[in-house]
Amino acid sequence: MNKNKKIVYTVLLAVLCVFIVTACFGDWFDGTGSITINLSGGSGRSVSWPFWHSQIVEEFEYKIILTSVYSGDEIKIPEDGGTISGDVTVNVTAGNWIVQLDAYYNESHYATGSKQVTVRAGMNSPALIPMNLVLDGFRTVATGTGTYTAAIKLDGSLWAWGRNDFGQLGDGTTVDKHTPVQVGTDTDWSFVTAGGTHIAAIKKDGSLWAWGSNDYGQLGDGTTDDKHVPTQIGTDTDWSFIGVGTRFTAAMKTDGSLWAWGRNDFGQLGDSTTDDKHAPVQITTATDWVSVSVGVVHVLAIKTDGSLWAWGNNSSGQLGDGESGTGLYSNVPTKIGQAADWVFVSAVGGHTAAMKTDGSLWAWGQNNNGQLGDSTTDDKHAPVQITTATDWVSVSGGAIHTTAIKTDGSIWAWGSNGNGQLGLGDNENRYVPTRIGDRNDWVSIFAAAMHTTAIKTDGSLWAWGANITGQLGDGTTTNRLVPVRIGP
Repeated sequence: MNKNKKIVYTVLLAVLCVFIVTACFGDWFDGTGSITINLSGGSGRSVSWPFWHSQIVEEFEYKIILTSVYSGDEIKIPEDGGTISGDVTVNVTAGNWIVQLDAYYNESHYATGSKQVTVRAGMNSPALIPMNLVLDGFRTVATGTGTYTAAIKLDGSLWAWGRNDFGQLGDGTTVDKHTPVQVGTDTDWSFVTAGGTHIAAIKKDGSLWAWGSNDYGQLGDGTTDDKHVPTQIGTDTDWSFIGVGTRFTAAMKTDGSLWAWGRNDFGQLGDSTTDDKHAPVQITTATDWVSVSVGVVHVLAIKTDGSLWAWGNNSSGQLGDGESGTGLYSNVPTKIGQAADWVFVSAVGGHTAAMKTDGSLWAWGQNNNGQLGDSTTDDKHAPVQITTATDWVSVSGGAIHTTAIKTDGSIWAWGSNGNGQLGLGDNENRYVPTRIGDRNDWVSIFAAAMHTTAIKTDGSLWAWGANITGQLGDGTTTNRLVPVRIGP
């Protein structure tokens, strides 16, 4: 009897709740309302984009699908399957709707997002839709001083192509590849760097991996045996950054300590000796390093106080300490000047390029092809400012050319152009920064020995310059004088 009473009371309570909700709020879902999707920008924008994508959001086109949670009715905007831009207000029956938004850039599917929106009768409901990138683009590229390329896609997978004589592509073979091939099946790669004939990379868990040539112990596994697939180096999981030169490697840990290994004939390991090392050794006891850049046989690094330090080969003044000469080198970190406003540095072949916090660009070292960009071909043994512009955001040097990006998303290049690595449509050297094309949608650029790669805001990868071993990845061995898209 008591059990039956409980059932009756429960039913009566449910009926009462329905009556109250219907009496007070029933008209909210009886009739029509509207959904507004603001695609034109401003503070009322309905689309929530990840970090840097806001710079091109005005150029996106969209497709919208609204689906009723209750009836399954579907509304497509535009109806013809094309794309739209601007603000959209749609009249719908009151209730819950799923709003799916797909963004397109340069006719490529760029991002997607969805959000459930409750529409009340007689009222307008704005939709704030968080967008996620469609993971078919590239996040970062590594070119180094070799004739091959490695890259990480937005989904965390690792790819490589070009020369493979030492197994540096990591695919288990020594056969060159003229298009990108995936390295293993893992999708947890966070950073990759390439040198002359070996690659090093870090996974999301902070573990360190390396493969390719190992004749001087540059892989850091304690041997001098080449590796044709990624091989974990030690068991530490606190690696944060890594740079690769010609037969040596330098890396940083999360505690700010700096480490190096491999060939050391010019003191490029910075351990006060010229003895090769087959496993990581700490460089000084300092733990205030914030970045490191590795050239062919020299290294530059920045500390937390903004000071710049250099070591290794200095035959062309690439260390920037005011000296140069055949056989001249430093085997310990040496402070460069007294400035404490350095924010980024790129150590390359025989020259170095760097940026300060005010957005100014500086360079020094070898300049026989105008790679410093100061309108001369005279070597410089200390930093000199390149143009008076203060809107540079990144710089990347190759063997004898240099590339950079400005705040407006434009890319620039100068120096040697014998293989079209400047991307200007010819083979003439440039002695000052020269703009490549007229697009403003570039986010990163990477100069190699004789080729260049870059990524656009839509995640697409582009390459140009020398292609003798298929290092551009376009399926050919033909040099390209202007940027060509690689992959889909």
